[in-house]
Parts: sequence; C-alpha cells; structure tokens
Amino acid sequence: MANLPLRLHWQGIWQCFDRHGVVVDVFIPVKREVEGTRFGFVCMASWEDVLRVIECLDGFVLYGSRVIKDSSSSCNQELKVFDFSG
Repeated sequence: MANLPLRLHWQGIWQCFDRHGVVVDVFIPVKREVEGTRFGFVCMASWEDVLRVIECLDGFVLYGSRVIKDSSSSCNQELKVFDFSG
C-alpha cells in the first residue's frame, strides 16, 4: 500500500481489509518513500483473500488519499506477492 494518510493507524487498515478476507498482519514502517509519503504492508491469509481485497478496494479512497492504485493508473507499479507457506 502506498500514499497512506498521516492519521491512518495500522488498526484502521486492518479493519478495512478484514471486511474482504482474513488479515494476518499489518505493518507501517517509520521510513517513508522518496516523495515523503507513507507506505505499508498487509499480509492476507490466502491468495483468494488477496485477489478479493484487490478487486473490492481497487481505487479506494481513505481519508482523502487513494491508498490502492487504480488499475487504469498511468503509474506502472507491480503487485508483489510473497509466498511464506513453505
């Protein structure tokens, strides 16, 4: 996740994502992106949960910030998925 608003806490992200799947962990590092914006990571329980969250929250705006990039965005970012299942 990128472009997180300053007033957004990890618990708010957890609640937002938990409506669409099982959240395992949420982490917002102190470090910021080069532009100065906050970013974070959400770990979901299954690949199906990941896909559901992306579909349901695509283009979602939270506290005035778009926290998940719209698929029609000119920004060329990749979705990085890590498999920790062994």
